[in-house]
Amino acid sequence: VESADEGALMHELENGLRFLNLSADDADRLRELSATFRKHAAEFVEGFYRHLFQFEDAARFLQDESLVERLKRAQLEHFETMLEAKWDAQFADQRRNVGRVHAEVGIEPRLFLGAYGQYIEHCFRHFAGLHREDHDECIAAMQSLWKAILLDIGLSLDSYFLRTTEELQQALDMYWRANTELRQFAELASHDLKTPLATVANLCDEVLDEFGDEIPPDAQEMISAARRRKFRMSKMIDEVLEA
Repeated sequence: VESADEGALMHELENGLRFLNLSADDADRLRELSATFRKHAAEFVEGFYRHLFQFEDAARFLQDESLVERLKRAQLEHFETMLEAKWDAQFADQRRNVGRVHAEVGIEPRLFLGAYGQYIEHCFRHFAGLHREDHDECIAAMQSLWKAILLDIGLSLDSYFLRTTEELQQALDMYWRANTELRQFAELASHDLKTPLATVANLCDEVLDEFGDEIPPDAQEMISAARRRKFRMSKMIDEVLEA
């Protein structure tokens, strides 16, 4: 039974195939290119990683030699399966996973696209000679390859941007939760801090009202000063909590 996620994945894949007009003829042409790619695959991968190591932001991900070897094997498999043209849910999920992993580890799309740029340069150079005598067939093979590459890129980048959008939404949710909690804290703090001040101000008023005539003028001024300071402190609390 097809799961909802697999159904959505297949729908996305089918839309991509239709949009790019990838047909059974394209699939046949891609499979014809497989043997030539495998023949020169090691050359392509080694050349690509030499290119990557020229860039500091890429090289910092590639300090572990065992990781580099795993990435090389994964990249070879990735491009080999592209030429197999087996466009099913497993194929689409693998491409989607590529985009998701790139997003999670912080590899920018330009590095991802750089791999395809190197791949296109490598493949066009070697594949063009396969149909040297038939110009139309050569053009058709390159068009099929180009469409397959665009399908790959589209599936991976859709997943990449979906993942980064999810992370942005999570960050916004955290911000709004923190903002709500801070606002609640400010309300509680305002109440807890200002209530005692209000009590002091009320007591000052009561003392002056009931005993004003009996209190020396200097003492009356001190009580009035305490009352004025209460209002200044209350205003200061409002300003601090609103900042």
